[in-house]
Amino acid sequence: EVFNNYTFRGLGNKGVLPWKCNSLDMKYFCAVTTYVNESKYEKLKYKRCKYLNKETVDNVNDMPNSKKLQNVVVMGRTNWESIPKKFKPLSNRINVI
Repeated sequence: EVFNNYTFRGLGNKGVLPWKCNSLDMKYFCAVTTYVNESKYEKLKYKRCKYLNKETVDNVNDMPNSKKLQNVVVMGRTNWESIPKKFKPLSNRINVI
């Protein structure tokens, strides 16, 4: 969880956040939203195979390569528009606006 709106009772007002973002905040956001836990993915792959009544994965090519795994960042239009062009789209993440 990157943000909990109970902390500040809101996300922003008139295009301004209720706190200052610094480089440490941005580094934390980037680290949290780009990190992919491959061991969790392996567990999900196992559960999927078990659900499909397979003992093992028949064709590993059917499963996404762990290097292709990405997180999704969901944001509103105004948040998207506030991001400088040089940082769009947010790298190593799927951006959903």
